[in-house]
Amino acid sequence: MNDLEVATAAYLDGQFTGRSGELAEFLLRNMLAMCESDPDLRQHLEAAIHAPETFKNIRDFLGRQSRS
Repeated sequence: MNDLEVATAAYLDGQFTGRSGELAEFLLRNMLAMCESDPDLRQHLEAAIHAPETFKNIRDFLGRQSRS
């Protein structure tokens, strides 16, 4: 999950543009959808949240996706 957190931060910072941006968005969306659809993994991830900032970039990315 830390890798996804870093990848979503880089995406939100505008580090990916053009085709690489489209690919990054597609891959991030799909990876996070897989995480959300697996109940065991989801429970494990929820247990990993120790502070309000934990996975902040992932939450921001998902919020941005739901608005678009």
